[in-house]
Amino acid sequence: MVLSCGLMIASPCVPAHAVLGDAAAEPAWVAAHTRSKPAAAPVAKEEKKSAAAPADAKASAGDKKKADDKKKAPAPKLGVTVLSGDMSYRPEVRTVTVPNAGREARKTTTGLRLRLFADHKTKNWAWRIGVSSLNPISLESSVLSIGRDMGEINPVRFRDFQFVNAYFEWYLKEGWKIRLGRTQSPFIKSKTEMLTDNDLFWDGLWVESPKFMHGGIRFHGMASQIHNDLRFRGDQCFAMGLGNTFSHKKMKGDWRITRWQYNLVNGHWLGRATMAGAYRIWEAYGAIDWHKQIRTVVDIARNTAADIPGAGHNKGGDAINLTLILGGMKKPGRSQLITQLFQVGAHAIPVDMTSYRKGTNVQGMRYTYKYKISKSFEVNLEYFDYRRLDNAVATDKRYRRWENQFNYVF
Repeated sequence: MVLSCGLMIASPCVPAHAVLGDAAAEPAWVAAHTRSKPAAAPVAKEEKKSAAAPADAKASAGDKKKADDKKKAPAPKLGVTVLSGDMSYRPEVRTVTVPNAGREARKTTTGLRLRLFADHKTKNWAWRIGVSSLNPISLESSVLSIGRDMGEINPVRFRDFQFVNAYFEWYLKEGWKIRLGRTQSPFIKSKTEMLTDNDLFWDGLWVESPKFMHGGIRFHGMASQIHNDLRFRGDQCFAMGLGNTFSHKKMKGDWRITRWQYNLVNGHWLGRATMAGAYRIWEAYGAIDWHKQIRTVVDIARNTAADIPGAGHNKGGDAINLTLILGGMKKPGRSQLITQLFQVGAHAIPVDMTSYRKGTNVQGMRYTYKYKISKSFEVNLEYFDYRRLDNAVATDKRYRRWENQFNYVF
């Protein structure tokens, strides 16, 4: 899944007079009118100041306009409930699956995703409630299949929606952050595209510490259950680790090392879709913004409890995801290209924990092109190409997918 719901965000602006002094607040027509009058007393300092007025006036008018433009979208006030959401319409999703034996299978579907959120934040606490569509057939996906082979569109029903966010968050004076409830994000700040799918939701407790080590390293931990319905049952997941952010000149980034442990319960949905007998995973994640328009991400994981049954499974417990992002999407008319290369072993992680359509035992690439038409509307084009690492534990050899999306944020 590519698009996540965005809340109201505003960049801080610097008042023009803070840069150019009091003269910056002077309108351009006043400066021009003043320049047309000769100076009454030809004092050298006054003449020098008057000569600099035209350039200052032009700069002041331009900076004042930029400042006014930024003020049009103020940040949400503390103590105010903000309603937001997004809708993603996917008119044509084409897939080609090559089986181990027989002819390839082709399919065309139409997809729809709808999410609604309510957020409230103060200086000391915050809460969020979110409702999202959830595919009843593919429970790890928020995209509903509303049509097939360009035929009749299926109606969207009330039961196709679930509460995916319902949490309360505290901000303690010492710098601790505590979250309790149901959330889509397994960490308060950082995200990973390989070990957690944002379409899943988790019930439990999350903790993030203040900076406590040299360089500002933070501790993060969680204890939760993974769900696909509103009933309080599911597979248990525990995680703890260390992370930090860094910057150097125009470069900035973040890193994280996390130890994951899944306690899978037979009969529950995640436990039914696994390859390994247990999951004790070490993950190393790092991301660098080399420039405002370039970002690289490396995500590596190893399941130390992987049961590798012999030849052909020598890479079953390892996984790696490399991502390159070119371009930004802050303003209309901008575009972005995302390239992902990945290899996920059959025993590396639970199959439904990835954002890849075929889960584990895959090697391939994913290309996403985004174009922002307006502040709230963008178009996405995606192409997936996956191959199986080991055909002995799969029913297909290759999977390709073409998808176009029309995404609207409100």
